[in-house]
Amino acid sequence: MISLPFINKNNTIKTIIAGEYYSSFSCDDIVIHTLISSCVAVCLYDTESKVYGMNHLMLGTATKEMSELELATRYGVHSMELLINDMLSKGAIKSNLQAKIFGGSSVLNTADNPNIGTLNSEFVKAFLDIEDIPLVASSLGGDSCRVIYMMPRTFTVHVRKVDGVGSSEFAKTAKSRWRKSIGTFDSVSNEQTELWLD
Repeated sequence: MISLPFINKNNTIKTIIAGEYYSSFSCDDIVIHTLISSCVAVCLYDTESKVYGMNHLMLGTATKEMSELELATRYGVHSMELLINDMLSKGAIKSNLQAKIFGGSSVLNTADNPNIGTLNSEFVKAFLDIEDIPLVASSLGGDSCRVIYMMPRTFTVHVRKVDGVGSSEFAKTAKSRWRKSIGTFDSVSNEQTELWLD
């Protein structure tokens, strides 16, 4: 069992993968976790209702019939609406929502989609702006994957960068890199660990 210094015995970890979302009540003490690369993880929370959630926004590969912008709009809006509506069903108020976003690296860039990480990041920022959801923290771009934990109660997001890998190797190595990265959380300095507080 891997031990993380910011997770206690009362916490349950909920892992989401690309294309998924999850929301909960702060009192449930559920830590939402994901491993992100060129996709973007959007962490939303309402400090009044204590409802919080995360999605792992995955945009597919554009085709000749569909531009990257059209693809971002179709899949991105759907992913955001699913998360927001799920949170509203639990009592969150849209005007109270705040956001922290992570990912958008160049790890999975290809010849056909050379700017997929940037596209994902720009879509999310534009969506939040249009919906009047304040963006209070972000860690975007670069060539590293990110291991992310969103905490209940404080809505702190712990982020650890992991060396990026080529797209052809990503599927094979993501799990081992994830385990390696979280296994060293307790031995890194504050300068190596990105930490955002409300």
